Amino acid sequence: MALTFLPLLVLSCLVGVITQYIYQRRKAQEDKAIANHHGCLPAPRLQNQRPWGVDRLEQIFRADAESRLMELFLFHFRQTGSTLEQKFLGTKAYGTIEPANLEAIMSTKFKIYLIIDRNLSTDRAGDGQQGRYVFLDAVAKSSADRAALRGQIINLLAAGRDTTACLLSWTFFLLVRHPQVLAKLREEITTVCGDSGELTRDVLKRLPYLQNVLKETLRLYPSVPVNTRTTVRTTVLPTGGGPDRKSPVLIPKGSAVAFSVYSMHRRPDLYGMDAELFRPERWDEDMPMHKDPTNAKWAYLPFHGGPRICLGMEFALAEAGYVVVRLLQRFPHIKLPQDEKVELVGVEQQVMTLVVSIKQGCRVEIR
Repeated sequence: MALTFLPLLVLSCLVGVITQYIYQRRKAQEDKAIANHHGCLPAPRLQNQRPWGVDRLEQIFRADAESRLMELFLFHFRQTGSTLEQKFLGTKAYGTIEPANLEAIMSTKFKIYLIIDRNLSTDRAGDGQQGRYVFLDAVAKSSADRAALRGQIINLLAAGRDTTACLLSWTFFLLVRHPQVLAKLREEITTVCGDSGELTRDVLKRLPYLQNVLKETLRLYPSVPVNTRTTVRTTVLPTGGGPDRKSPVLIPKGSAVAFSVYSMHRRPDLYGMDAELFRPERWDEDMPMHKDPTNAKWAYLPFHGGPRICLGMEFALAEAGYVVVRLLQRFPHIKLPQDEKVELVGVEQQVMTLVVSIKQGCRVEIR
């Protein structure tokens, strides 16, 4: 009986291998046809020093342990290019900080890139949750559309709290290290607000330097500094391939495409040679990114863009602006503690979860 079963098992395995080979060959031919049609060329590859990209894994773990993960990603893009390919544990993946590519991912081809999928159901009876308010259940009563339900849950869980808290922390982290900016901001608040106790959205809009401070903080420390998408079918990124790095790049089905807004916001060709510095005045100047319409729209993405742009953008900026103004009005002296360590912008240790935060916290002296 065992001898009879063994040939069948071998035959089944052989058929499976041949089927997989034919599928992969056909898929490769289809991808090649798409690449030829669009004139795609490979993106520069992030070189591995050890087999299977084990050294890449070691770099990531070491950088994370040292709280310098964003610094590592920035180094990779500067070393290799604004769009790159990497092979990690035998699997190809892609990274980009090119505005035109982010436009494709977030806007023109956003349906090709998968964010998250869960088994959402409007029928959740019998799960022991009777008598409790469940946000998903409440939304499901008015919509059975899975995409709408995913969007509502993601917006509630990911966008409501930590992002604004990090924005406020980084804002005061930078202000106390740049006293001239803090003084200028105080002067604007005093001039516009005076002794009035009323602080409305219209008043906040009449504080352009405050808006510049928040913009500059979000440029250097976007609340969600890195993100990723997975292609649901073979597609093309518009730029980043070839020797001149301007040709389209083929992205096969199932590939992960990471993008780092943190790294893109530090590109000198977009923000000037002082892109690493905290200088709110740049937002009143003609920055290099304004010379190209795509860059002007897609080179600054603290709230992402396209159909999935953050719905709470205006509220978050108003909330953060209100808190900054009230704290500066309440405390006439806010400064850096004497024993606080001062480092170059971007060199400080950071904690990376969904958001990027200050490892040592934001220490200030107030009175």
